[in-house]
Amino acid sequence: MNSAAKKKAFSLMELLVVMGIIAILVGLSMPALNALQKSYDSTGSESMIESALSTARTLAISNKTYAGVRFQKAYNKNGSQIDADQYMIFIVYGGHDITTLDCGFYAAVGYKPIKLPSKVSVMDKIVRKYTPGSTPKKCDFTLVEGDLIANELDDSDSANQDPEGNNMNITDTSAFSIVFSPAGKLVIYKLRCRNKDGASRNINSSDDDVFNTKYNVSKDPPTGRFVQDDFDDFGIGVENSRKSFVIYDRDKFKTMTDSLQRKKYLDSLKIIYINPYTGEIIK
Repeated sequence: MNSAAKKKAFSLMELLVVMGIIAILVGLSMPALNALQKSYDSTGSESMIESALSTARTLAISNKTYAGVRFQKAYNKNGSQIDADQYMIFIVYGGHDITTLDCGFYAAVGYKPIKLPSKVSVMDKIVRKYTPGSTPKKCDFTLVEGDLIANELDDSDSANQDPEGNNMNITDTSAFSIVFSPAGKLVIYKLRCRNKDGASRNINSSDDDVFNTKYNVSKDPPTGRFVQDDFDDFGIGVENSRKSFVIYDRDKFKTMTDSLQRKKYLDSLKIIYINPYTGEIIK
């Protein structure tokens, strides 16, 4: 009986060999699992974004107004903006009556901002090509926009820094809108997002819990989570809506400190285009 038991048992050496094989197999599988997770995050984000775009398009058609989705990072008062979470915000045209801006949009009532998965973020890869100042550009300002270049991704360059030391070009390219017409068609629309009370840059009276002034979103406790488009010097101001974007890996981008490396990485990503008639992502 003891002999039979010994035959069924593993020796210490055999156990070590088996454990070693398992460790090797796990090690070999990890890169594949990580790649699979990243693929899932990107694919899952596409589905989330497509659902949000469909909702915004329905909002535009049903209310016979311009409506869309604003992508923007929440204000991060405790750290760098590059670490902030990014959201999808449903926006509708308010015009001068609501926002005191002819091109003004505000957060749609009853629609909460949706946070994108923590592993990914989106960019339009377009930035303003003029020197920003403390006075926000008006709706009729002749926009000068262009593709993001490597130098603009250099965090250490003072020309790229906002008053708090964040790279305002990254803030700029991470804040953009996709807009649909009352007929449900994707359009290019010059806009600014602002609080529902029409309070401008230096008026902190609005209780809007989505878009608000820099002071209100940074105070404790904050009022609002997203800096409204009155702060060109922080990378947030008037701009045209977009028709495409890229989804990138937040952790991977964050580890890149070289601006050229960042640019090459962003250029390697698939550009996601939107069908102008259906609002669906073109596969």
